[in-house]
Formats: sequence, C-alpha cells, structure tokens
Amino acid sequence: DARAVVLIPASVSFCGPDPEQIKAKPGENVTLQCRGSKDATTVMLRWVRPDLKSEGCVFDFRDHKINEEAQHEAFHSRVDLRDPEMKDGNFSVILKNIRISDTGSYECYVGKRKPGNLVPEPVELINSTTLKVEDSGEVELLVFCFLLLLLLVLCSIENDPDPQTRIQTHVLNKHQ
Repeated sequence: DARAVVLIPASVSFCGPDPEQIKAKPGENVTLQCRGSKDATTVMLRWVRPDLKSEGCVFDFRDHKINEEAQHEAFHSRVDLRDPEMKDGNFSVILKNIRISDTGSYECYVGKRKPGNLVPEPVELINSTTLKVEDSGEVELLVFCFLLLLLLVLCSIENDPDPQTRIQTHVLNKHQ
C-alpha cells in the first residue's frame, strides 16, 4: 500500500503596514508619521502604545477636538498634531521632549466617513512605528574621563620625584 504525501507551500502575509523605525535621543522631538486617505472626513484619530499596561493612549482626536481625558498621563502636553487641519490625510503627530521610557511601538488608527454617508467606516490601522530612545552617551563619557584622571594620578604617583617616595620604592624593589 503506497501512500504519497503532498506538501503544499503556504504563504503568510501580514496585512498591516511595516513598522517604521525611529532612533532619537532624550529631549528631542520626533514626528510619528501617519498618512492615510484624503477622500473622506476624519471622525477619529487615535495613537496608541500597545505595550503600555495602564489605561490611556498617546493621542486621541474625535469630534473635531483633542480628547485629553483619554490620554495617558505620560503624554499630557507632549503630543501635537503635525498639521492641525490634517490636510491631505496627514495624521502625523509630534512627540515632544522624548524620554527613555518613550521607547516602544506606536500605532495610528483612523476612523473615517465618506461624504454622503452617515455611518462611519471601520477604524483602520494606518501605520505602526517603533521608537528607540537611546541615551546620548554622556554617562560613558563621564566614566571615560574618570578613568583617564585615575590613570594620570597613578602615573604621577609612580613618577613622583619626592626623595622619600623614591627611597621607599627602591627598598621595596630590592626585596622583591
């Protein structure tokens, strides 16, 4: 009894956009890009951080105004629309004075209503962005300067012209 096994290759595709990668330093401002269709009225714009465990979002806009009550406290007064009129489907936001804790994934969701329709379309994921906030290297520079200073102090002690130090060093070297 001969049996054949047929393997059929399967194709897996991701339906959302590829995440954009942004690197920045603490204190900088970054633009989280999001562009969508411009042929409909925007009824809702929401930027979220899926990895945040607590309630709240990065930015929430509905009924033609910013909904600060829905915003996570870490983002209060730090997020603005890049284009307040959202012309040409520009749903980008500017995240100001970024912090190390801002590192993570950001997603842009948009809900629209086409002209003449009373019922809005389903909310859609438009863009995903990964933000990596890297320390500026000031700590590493401080450690390097400290080690350099320590090395200079040790070298100056070793080469001290003080006769007492030379005698002690000479005696120690003789006994070794």
